[in-house]
Amino acid sequence: MKNLKKLTAVVLIGILALGLVACGTKTPTDVVNEYFSEIKKGDNSELNDLIEDKVKTGETKDGKEVSKDTEKAMTNVIKQIDGKATSEKIDGDNATVNVTVKGPNISQMMLKFISQAMQAAFSGKQVTDAEMEKMLQESFKNPPTDERTGEIHLTKKDNEWKIQTDDGLMNVVLGKAEMPNKK
Repeated sequence: MKNLKKLTAVVLIGILALGLVACGTKTPTDVVNEYFSEIKKGDNSELNDLIEDKVKTGETKDGKEVSKDTEKAMTNVIKQIDGKATSEKIDGDNATVNVTVKGPNISQMMLKFISQAMQAAFSGKQVTDAEMEKMLQESFKNPPTDERTGEIHLTKKDNEWKIQTDDGLMNVVLGKAEMPNKK
């Protein structure tokens, strides 16, 4: 289960790293659209240097390697996220950009995986790390997709707009997870 958390952390760190990107005298809308462009590229190796608690691509925090298949599956899902700024409001050194995002609902996908992992863990059978990783890889196949709207908040620092990595950003980029209704 520890490795599950670490694999999830690797995915989220890549997305969070993208939230730190902003260049020159671009408008908040420019920064947000560039952010979504970087997500579609699926390569966060340069952006990882901006994170305080660095995690090498392909490794968990404890140094264990994530399989290339799992890394590729995660990257392929993240690259499917397609977002676009629709409007912006600037108030001094703060800005709010409204966005529309189409793509995989990663939060829903991870909730489903965690549910399956918990069922396996409580089945009484010993579940290996390899089996957990295989379950994770399977969860990345045919991810649920949706269209969502939300707000991304930015602040101006040193004359550059920076995206805030808050709940608003996470909800619009990753989607929202809802527990299935049990009757």
